[in-house]
Amino acid sequence: MNAPDARIVNSAPAQVGIVTLDDGSKVRLAPDSKLSIPTGFGPKLRAVKLSGAANFDVAKGGATEFRVYAGDALVVATGTSFSVRSYPEDSATTVVVSEGKVEVREGKVVQPVDAGAALFIATGAAPRVASPDEREEADAWRSGNLTVTNRELRDVLPQLKRWYNLDVHVPESALLARRVTFRASLDSSRQAIRGIEESAGLRFDYEGQAMVFRDGTSTVTPSKTKK
Repeated sequence: MNAPDARIVNSAPAQVGIVTLDDGSKVRLAPDSKLSIPTGFGPKLRAVKLSGAANFDVAKGGATEFRVYAGDALVVATGTSFSVRSYPEDSATTVVVSEGKVEVREGKVVQPVDAGAALFIATGAAPRVASPDEREEADAWRSGNLTVTNRELRDVLPQLKRWYNLDVHVPESALLARRVTFRASLDSSRQAIRGIEESAGLRFDYEGQAMVFRDGTSTVTPSKTKK
């Protein structure tokens, strides 16, 4: 997976990539993700490495199992459909199975995951069933949504860049610790901004050409905001 001649497929912020592998398997790559495909990919080597998030529709009938390396986890499947989220800044790898079943291997631990189930694999901890919120955060993008549940604003700002290609700054560093919970369509950055404003008590504004979040409870006269 780490060979210098591996084929690398990247998706840009706010863009979804579609990849068809040589065995017929299809990969839908979420924004800001990277898929590494070894040059020897084929009947005897069906394995890829993921940094980011993707949905895999694995071609059936392969002589060898299909493997996805992501974070500290190895996901093994035959003919099935599943998604994996493992961005570099994530505290865990999350696997959601929509059809068939997979095995998730972490060291000597092997955990089967059936259709309709989701597994949360945190670094240094045993794999466990993902909570509804963890599953939703990891997999909502497949249905065209972004879900954020009780995250600090400092952790949400990179997601605005990833999913909407928006660079929003926070001049008051104390605001970065405010908690954010919202659900928004990936087609509407306005929904996402409004969700952040309402859940964290913030106000979206402009400082010159820069987009910013300010304290929505502040009595300071706001700057001129672009229409």
